[in-house]
Amino acid sequence: MVSPEFQISNNNVKFKDLTPYFSDPTFFGIFRLSDGRIKAVENRCPHKGGPLSEGIVSGETVICPMHGLKISLIDGSALPPDEGNVKTYEIRTEGEKVWIRI
Repeated sequence: MVSPEFQISNNNVKFKDLTPYFSDPTFFGIFRLSDGRIKAVENRCPHKGGPLSEGIVSGETVICPMHGLKISLIDGSALPPDEGNVKTYEIRTEGEKVWIRI
């Protein structure tokens, strides 16, 4: 069985894009890192449900705007001393297309 995918244009993912995207029933944030990689994670902080798409990206982490929890955009884990994790989504790019496995 093929997993569903969500597609957007590579041109629509800006540097440090913090735009949340909806793909029922999935809600995720898509981020372009400073080295050009694109990452997608669940848009809900494990601490109190804050919208990660409204946070600040620093290196390979996003900082929750509500309480400062730092989440790895690589594996979705909270950085110590905090605990918790969010779902990460596989990204595939083909030219100007970005595919997100949901």
